[in-house]
Amino acid sequence: MKFKSPAFSPFIILVPLLWICGCGHSPFRTHIRGAARPPARLITAGVTYREIPFGDAVSPNSEAHLLEVDLRTPGVKVRVASDRTGLSGGRLYGDCYTVRDWCRRQGAVGGINGGFFGATENERKEVIGLLASGGEVLASGRLNRSPEHPDRKIVRCVFGITAEGMPHIGWSVGLRGRGALLTDYGTPLNPTTQSFWTASSAVACGPRLIKKGIAGVTDREERLVSPPALRRTFVAYDMENGKPRHLIMGIGLSMTFKDVAVFLQQHFKTTYGSACAEAMCLDGGSSTQLAYRVPIGYTDALPTSVTVPTAILIEDKPH
Repeated sequence: MKFKSPAFSPFIILVPLLWICGCGHSPFRTHIRGAARPPARLITAGVTYREIPFGDAVSPNSEAHLLEVDLRTPGVKVRVASDRTGLSGGRLYGDCYTVRDWCRRQGAVGGINGGFFGATENERKEVIGLLASGGEVLASGRLNRSPEHPDRKIVRCVFGITAEGMPHIGWSVGLRGRGALLTDYGTPLNPTTQSFWTASSAVACGPRLIKKGIAGVTDREERLVSPPALRRTFVAYDMENGKPRHLIMGIGLSMTFKDVAVFLQQHFKTTYGSACAEAMCLDGGSSTQLAYRVPIGYTDALPTSVTVPTAILIEDKPH
């Protein structure tokens, strides 16, 4: 049977134009090197969503999506979220959702995925590493011994929110069932020096990318080597007068750990005129996701059906 061409309709032209003009996530944006950077979008007071296109001066090889928080804004808070956690067979499990659903359920402004997870049990997932919530350690982050070198002790990087409501990144451990007074170590491998900080919420992952303004990826020390350019989730902040000022939570679609560190250094410099003080990666790959509030609900920067047991959420009202 001969194929008959459909009659002309302006709708055929209108739909692609709507995508290109920004009414949706254009399927072409990821592949256009040097595409114009869309303007930053204010979600709520003190919280901005920013899209960095592939080929941008600060991200030449990967598209990136960022949630940026001015930590001086009254009423805006960040926390590590988990839900209905409990022990089973000595492992901590929690309910899991996509980040979009985490935001919707919690009424958050936006968020990203959190730490590593393991086994699945009745649609709940195991939390790997330290987890603290409500000022209590739910899962201990312990000093791990290297299987190949039993004499070596390893501690993973942790992102947390202090009792004062400020972000903190460090190589930390805690003790399950106790108040979240965490021990912070100076190095991830065979640590000796230590200090202490109190967390209202925290989650372990890694590796650390920047420490006290100096880039240094500790993927080998934390046994988290992942050389290829992959989807990455990350969190970082700068400092002003001794306190964190701008917090960035973001995802990159095709980055190495070093790429993320370089990107964050450049972005803080060009956007805020400051140095990135601390940065680390969270769970990447298929877990990578970022969602934020829009007038009609929530949207994803990178749509996914992968559910996660922890997320880092931004809130503009009491939880």
